[in-house]
Amino acid sequence: MRALIIANGTGRSHRQLQLLARSADLVIAADGGADVAARAGVDPHVLIGDMDSVTSATRARLEAHGTDVRQVPPEKDQTDAELALEIAAGRGASEVWLAAALGGRVDHAVANLLLVFLARQLGVRLCLVDGRTEAYLVGGPFVLDARVGDLVSLIPLTPLVEGIKTIGLRYPLRDEPLVRGATRGTSNVVVAMPAGLAAVGAGDLLLVHTRKRLRAG
Repeated sequence: MRALIIANGTGRSHRQLQLLARSADLVIAADGGADVAARAGVDPHVLIGDMDSVTSATRARLEAHGTDVRQVPPEKDQTDAELALEIAAGRGASEVWLAAALGGRVDHAVANLLLVFLARQLGVRLCLVDGRTEAYLVGGPFVLDARVGDLVSLIPLTPLVEGIKTIGLRYPLRDEPLVRGATRGTSNVVVAMPAGLAAVGAGDLLLVHTRKRLRAG
């Protein structure tokens, strides 16, 4: 089962949100993400949050539409995006797209990126989507849905990620490590297909894929 969570970020591409929603079995808005969804013409199945950022007009429209609206206390230990991820996992999602989660406040962007670890604990494959950019946590071989000229960055989230072998990239890694805090894995380029990772050893690696053009579908 595939779920889409729409956060309260920039939501750069209405067309992208429409395509993602069309391909999802469950659409969840995280608080003000309901307004991002509304501007794209997307109606979520669930709205979750303390309702401090969603407009009253959007909330009223969704309630009238039959959306499952879940208000939580403002004094809470989790962000609305984290609560949305837990709902998705609880409803059986094995794959979750988190959209409009990287624009705006830096603290929220970093916290949303690190939700990849919670997703792993919940048995969910999480992909953060922001316009032409997608970010995944990878721990083994991974083939990108990419085109020549796309950018790929490999960012260690643990102090060391060992045994990285890349394929189809301009600057190859051949069973080599990447160290957290260094920038060696940033802004590589796809030069041949298939492209991605042939192997990843110990450690947690964030793969950030930026397309030359927005994916059509």
